[in-house]
Amino acid sequence: MAKIAAENWLRTNEVEQFVGALEFAAEIVPSTAADNTRWKWVIIALHNALQGACVCALSGADTAGTSYLSEKSGAKMWHWLDVTSRSPAPAHPPNERLSELLILYQRVKDRSYLSEPLKVDDETDRSVDILNNLRNKFTHFISQSWGLELSGLPKIVQSVCDIVEYLALDFSSFNHHYRGGERDRIARSLAVLRLNCVFK
Repeated sequence: MAKIAAENWLRTNEVEQFVGALEFAAEIVPSTAADNTRWKWVIIALHNALQGACVCALSGADTAGTSYLSEKSGAKMWHWLDVTSRSPAPAHPPNERLSELLILYQRVKDRSYLSEPLKVDDETDRSVDILNNLRNKFTHFISQSWGLELSGLPKIVQSVCDIVEYLALDFSSFNHHYRGGERDRIARSLAVLRLNCVFK
C-alpha cells in the first residue's frame, strides 16, 4: 500500500519575512561583482526587507494593528474593531491590505505613528524613492530594452542599511518581535551588505 505523503507547510511571519529578505539581499550582493544582472534581485530583496522593517516597527507601536494598513483598509478595520466586533453576531474581520512602501516609510518618520521616529536627510529620501521605482520597474517589467546606471546603487544600499539598522536594532519597540537569534541575523546581513556593496 502506498504511503500518504506527510503534510508539508511553509510557516512564516512578518519578522521572518523581513529578516529573510535582508539575508537574501546579503547573500546575493557579493555575486553582483561578477554578474551585474543580479542587482535586480538585490533591489527586489532590499525593497521587501525595508517594507518588512517598517511593518514590524509600526506594528510594535500599535496595539490595534492598523498603522501599516492602507488608509481604506485601516478605516474598515477600525470600524470592525469599534462597531462590528461588538455586535451580537459579529462578522469576520475585513481583509487587510498593506500600505505601499513609500507610505510606510513616511509613517515611520512620523511621531504620530512612532514615539521615536526615524530621522533621515533628503538624500536618504531620494534613495528610498529610487529603490521603490527600480523595484516597480523590475517587478512589472514590460517588453522593452532598458539600461540602469549602477554607480548609484551602493549609496541606495547604504541608505537602506542605515534605516533598517535604526528600525530593527536601535528602535526599542521592535524588540518584542524577537524570539531567538534575529538580532544577530540582521546585524550580520547589514555587515555583509555594507562590506560588499561598493564599486572598486
